[in-house]
Amino acid sequence: MARSIEIKIRLHESEYQRLKEKSGNAVFAKWCRNVLLEKEIEVFTKTNYKPVDPDLMRELSRISSNINQIAKAINTGRIGKRELKNSEILGMQLSLLRISEFIDEVRNAHQAVKE
Repeated sequence: MARSIEIKIRLHESEYQRLKEKSGNAVFAKWCRNVLLEKEIEVFTKTNYKPVDPDLMRELSRISSNINQIAKAINTGRIGKRELKNSEILGMQLSLLRISEFIDEVRNAHQAVKE
């Protein structure tokens, strides 16, 4: 029976080269089907992540909501019905930049711990 379903994935060049190396001289599509259907594959789901303190998650949710409100104010130039001054918008943009840098620091520190 002919195969009628086509699945497309996007890869970086380096990922594609690694797959080609692993497949050796095999027909690439046949090798991929074999690996996906016959090999034991670890599935990553929510349960694979470490549990997080619910209080921390609630606080992060609140912070996220505040960031979205700041972004909306910047994008619309208003808070409610009040028009923002350029200096206020610049101050908010600077605050968001600092927050973004802090988040990057936390993410990098977390990745360093995982490695």
